[in-house]
Amino acid sequence: MPSCHSALVSALAFAVGITDGFDAPYAMVAVGLGLIVLVDAITLRREAGEHARLLNRIIGHLNTVNDEDRIEAKRLEERLGHSFREMVAGVVFGAFVAYVVCAIWDFWK
Repeated sequence: MPSCHSALVSALAFAVGITDGFDAPYAMVAVGLGLIVLVDAITLRREAGEHARLLNRIIGHLNTVNDEDRIEAKRLEERLGHSFREMVAGVVFGAFVAYVVCAIWDFWK
């Protein structure tokens, strides 16, 4: 259910923030990268999924109307992006994993 992309980039940003401080330049770079990935996961890829859904419907309709000029095309994947809940769940999961990993890492030092 959670977005793997969101979990990965949020874990990276939180881990860098925990280890180097949230005001460190590396943390800012990680947050910037994370925001790009989050926006991509929730908007751009979702819109591509909507376009795929519409193209599948158009091809299906054209094939039922006119059998002579059938369009032989592979069905496009419609589930490309993530919902807002999936993105938030990924961020929460990534932050939790980063906290646990950093706590274990400090314990073993």
